[in-house]
Amino acid sequence: MLTRDEDKALLVGHALMLRYTLDAAEGQVPAARMAPVAHAHPHRLVRADVERAAALLESWSLAPAFRV
Repeated sequence: MLTRDEDKALLVGHALMLRYTLDAAEGQVPAARMAPVAHAHPHRLVRADVERAAALLESWSLAPAFRV
């Protein structure tokens, strides 16, 4: 899934994509109304967090249903 060799990566993106990733890293699928993400605020995710988020969002995208 993650095939980069670097120890660290910097991601700069739009708030919705960041919120989806942060929530998915905690095991939550997207909601219809998402909590805001603070501008210019760092969030540290380890490889396992990103892998968990990617797997959850990939699975969710096959039959998307927002959490309540």
